[in-house]
Amino acid sequence: MRNLPSSASLCLVILAASCGGGGGGGGVTSSCANIAVTPAQVEFGEVPLQEARIQSVTVSNIGTCDLDVTSIIASAPFAVSKPTLTVLPVTQEQINVGFNCVSNGVVSGSITFKSNDGNKSPLVIPVSAQCGVVVTLQVESLSIPPVTAALDENSGLCTYTLTPGSATLGSTVSPPSSGPPFYDIILTSVHVTYVWDDGAVTPAADFPLGGSIPTNGTASVQFEFISYESLAGRGGHTAVLTMTFNGTTVLGEDVSVNAGGTLTVSSCPL
Repeated sequence: MRNLPSSASLCLVILAASCGGGGGGGGVTSSCANIAVTPAQVEFGEVPLQEARIQSVTVSNIGTCDLDVTSIIASAPFAVSKPTLTVLPVTQEQINVGFNCVSNGVVSGSITFKSNDGNKSPLVIPVSAQCGVVVTLQVESLSIPPVTAALDENSGLCTYTLTPGSATLGSTVSPPSSGPPFYDIILTSVHVTYVWDDGAVTPAADFPLGGSIPTNGTASVQFEFISYESLAGRGGHTAVLTMTFNGTTVLGEDVSVNAGGTLTVSSCPL
């Protein structure tokens, strides 16, 4: 008489098959390989211009069969030292993540791990760095004066009085720098979009913006925010404005900041 395997023996046979004999197989996922990556995100912090940095990432296998990491890809400009890995059960391996700082700015990306872990593939972790000096444009204060309307007795037409908007803009340099080199911001333009309370459409507009902001300083500026022609038929209405203030550092790097405000147009007296 033929003996049937016990339920415990049958479970062991199924488990061994699912583990692929401990190797994970080419592209075959497994329920017994278990990937863990530390740190959960890689932060290089501040990296001086034209310098490189390396950080280590640990890839652990907390499962019971081999973990086959078949692809490790970092988004540019980051790079990894190994394209693949095999990690034995309850062990770990290390890879290096490299970054070369070539231009000022905040850089972000990711590292993607593809493996035979049937529950966590692909596994993606973020990576970031602050390359060189980062200059930030900020809005300290903002004022959008109302547009007043009056009836021209001679023409019988409604006329509008426009007062320029005003703002205090500031700059922050990180890491802190008092120069040289200096990172003054030369202001260039303000881009304005409009959302009217009655759904009317006014095309977005660009207006010139003059002045400059010293390194880690502030400057008060005045600016146009709507053209006279765009006010036709707008008496008694309001609009939500989104303004983008633009500038360029003395080193030629573009900077910008967004701000919002509300425009009120008075009704023309009858």
